[in-house]
Amino acid sequence: MSARIYLLAGTVLAVIVAMGTALVLSAHTTERPLVALNVGPGTETGPQAPVLVATRTLPAGSTISATSARSLFAAVQVPAAAAPATAFSSPNQLAGVLRFGSRRTIGTLARGQVLLASMLSGLVYPQTGSALANALPPNTVATTLAVPPLDAVNGAIASGDTVEVVYSVQSGTQARFLTDASLVLATSADGHAYTYTLALTPAQAALAALLQDQGAVLHLLLLPSRPSLSTAQSQGGGRAG
Repeated sequence: MSARIYLLAGTVLAVIVAMGTALVLSAHTTERPLVALNVGPGTETGPQAPVLVATRTLPAGSTISATSARSLFAAVQVPAAAAPATAFSSPNQLAGVLRFGSRRTIGTLARGQVLLASMLSGLVYPQTGSALANALPPNTVATTLAVPPLDAVNGAIASGDTVEVVYSVQSGTQARFLTDASLVLATSADGHAYTYTLALTPAQAALAALLQDQGAVLHLLLLPSRPSLSTAQSQGGGRAG
């Protein structure tokens, strides 16, 4: 009789141990929510700053768009002194940069890793300037041109398009090209006034400002969508002159 009692007790004990082991393994394998990061004792009481961290592991070459940015990254609080200078601070900031074009991850981003600008292709320091400044191709400046709708494909040109700028002066009879291919960074419409912010070389921007001051007529010619990167960033020289 006692042998059966010992056997029964041993079986119950084995079941309890197995259940406890399963609970411990479950606790360690279940993905825990993202929490604020601390670098030392007492830092949680000091000044805090938000940084974006990955909500899941992203392989190298993953495409990050303005739409997906809010689901792939979340803001957490870290000690202000430990916040990297080139870290994004909010999903809105990242989405604002990406509205001018998607970016790819340069390396693998682990879940919970702080997102730095250098981890995305084509970005350097997003916190030091506006989303517009970070969207500029290398060696270009942003310039806004006022062009009537009929001289800009009836106002159909949108951000992200690529255009050629043609100009003619009132006393002339020949049109000339100001640019070969220029990226449209932003557009604005206020009644009959349409403006287009373009990425131009400094020399092209200076000429565009002079032409507008002299009352030259500007035309925007819409190019096919998604040109090659080398074409979109080839701003030098052009066909002006």
